[in-house]
Amino acid sequence: MRVRNLFRDIAAGPDETIDALLSGRGNVTVERIVSHGGRAPAEGVFEQDWTELVVLVQGEARLVALEPDETFALKSGDWLKIPPKRRHYVASTSREPPAVWLAVHLKPAP
Repeated sequence: MRVRNLFRDIAAGPDETIDALLSGRGNVTVERIVSHGGRAPAEGVFEQDWTELVVLVQGEARLVALEPDETFALKSGDWLKIPPKRRHYVASTSREPPAVWLAVHLKPAP
């Protein structure tokens, strides 16, 4: 076991970096996502086959869900459960401080 910190090793760089914190066996993946003022994905939208829980632990972000269209203004501490097949994208994130997310992906059993 080793203690780690979500805010360590955050450097200015690409619009977004994703680090897997927990993955492998089972149907759950946990990621740390660091967004530096960008949009994600850069083109198009996400449409996933699984439930995703996103927690914004630092910064601000604007997430747009489609069909029906909804916009969510998120600040530190806010979280959102995105159901399977719900088309969505991150319209913008803060640059300073960078937006730091925890994303939990709950994939269906094979």
